[in-house]
Amino acid sequence: LARRLEELFSSTLITEIQRFGEVIPIRLPTSHEGIEQLLKTSHVPVPEKTDHKPIQVPLMSFLNYQFVQDYKTVSADRAGVYHSIYWQKQDTYDETMEAFTKAASINGNYTVDFTGEYFEIRKNLQQLYFILCISLALLFFILSIQFESLLQPLIVILTLPIGIAGSLIFLFLFNGTINVMSGIGVIVMLGIMVNDSILKIDIMNRLWRKQTSRTQESLKRVIIEAGQMRLKPILMTSLTTILALLPVLMASGLGADLQTPLVLAVIGGLMIGTVTALFFIPLAFWRIESSKLKKSPSSE
Repeated sequence: LARRLEELFSSTLITEIQRFGEVIPIRLPTSHEGIEQLLKTSHVPVPEKTDHKPIQVPLMSFLNYQFVQDYKTVSADRAGVYHSIYWQKQDTYDETMEAFTKAASINGNYTVDFTGEYFEIRKNLQQLYFILCISLALLFFILSIQFESLLQPLIVILTLPIGIAGSLIFLFLFNGTINVMSGIGVIVMLGIMVNDSILKIDIMNRLWRKQTSRTQESLKRVIIEAGQMRLKPILMTSLTTILALLPVLMASGLGADLQTPLVLAVIGGLMIGTVTALFFIPLAFWRIESSKLKKSPSSE
């Protein structure tokens, strides 16, 4: 009787997934008929006392059952068992959390606590924003000492929002997401952009100090010469980084979805950042130094 019930209501084992010491069975249901129909049409062999020929007795003769309401599925993870809720309103996360909290306080005076991957990612992103702000402040102070100016470090810092905009544009165009990996990609991209900008400004400052007569024409020659000296290094740095990351976009597998936002952020920022280093930095340097020449009485 037990074997017959197992055949009717159990499932067929297809295979097993072994992962980190855990064995997950994959089963296929054997029948989609109703329980009542199965019990009425199924029989179990029972031997008679007189002779040994078994007779087929319906399962209904041995069973008594009733239907009760219960959960169809149970959701669980490492933290324990929990019950899923289907939320129909298309609200933001903050609006949804506020609605849950208000409903819990009205219906049963409950307290609500929110945990999960979304909140961990948001916490990590807030830490990345804080690190970025601290890095910008340190960058400004260090460059102010190096360039002996308070205006030239602003040129480098003003290029950073342009690079971030390039990363966000690429993430939007290729359906990327803003997460921890894309945030790391933005920080990596900003580091490359800052290096190109600092070296170019440093070369222009060195050439400008060597000028015996400081005029508008000599300033123009300094900017052109510095641009020619830094053109190949800037292009090679950007091209080698972009070309090295392109194969990652074509990869598939478990880690591909995790790496794609990082690669898109780096490639998008570098493409915009390269143009910025080649054109925006010289124009900003020209603007600052030419204004100083106009104010200086010896510029004539």
